[in-house]
Amino acid sequence: MVVVVVEAVTMMILQVWMLALTSLIVIVVVMARLAATEMSLFSSSPRWGFSKATNWGLKVFTQEGSEDVPPFTATRLLAAVWLLASMVFMSSYGGILTAMLTVPRVTIPIDSLADLVAQDDLPWTVESSSMMYQYFQEAKDGARKKFFDGLLSTIQDCYSSRHDIASSQYAAICDKTTMKKAMSWDYR
Repeated sequence: MVVVVVEAVTMMILQVWMLALTSLIVIVVVMARLAATEMSLFSSSPRWGFSKATNWGLKVFTQEGSEDVPPFTATRLLAAVWLLASMVFMSSYGGILTAMLTVPRVTIPIDSLADLVAQDDLPWTVESSSMMYQYFQEAKDGARKKFFDGLLSTIQDCYSSRHDIASSQYAAICDKTTMKKAMSWDYR
């Protein structure tokens, strides 16, 4: 599991850096061509060429800051759009990378019905008016039979008992529809 996550992160890092370098190259070339076009259009002296665009791009990319500012409105607009887009992409990348590397610290002690009936710390129950009660009642052997034999009692419904379940007084098996309804009532 950990090896797969590390490989996925490594692949993502490689892709992100390749895309960032590609965007840097593209923006430098486009900015140099745009500046050359603006200089010829406005009959200005050539003061912003490929070397200054490259120098500006590398300094901005490495967050050093640059004294050279793109000379014309179109190149400044292009630079501003690229910087804003880069900021959004890098913030997203940082968040995704953090989420991928975060290991959940919560261990789930009960992950199945067999785990529930094998432990003695937490009593369990089921809704009395649900088909789940009958399902466990008709069990002949296995974890379902142990579950029914060890029932603490029955509850009227999972929604009315949600606070007791949340405070670990007992575990309850609730069907998906009941829990969706309970969650929707909580967000009214």
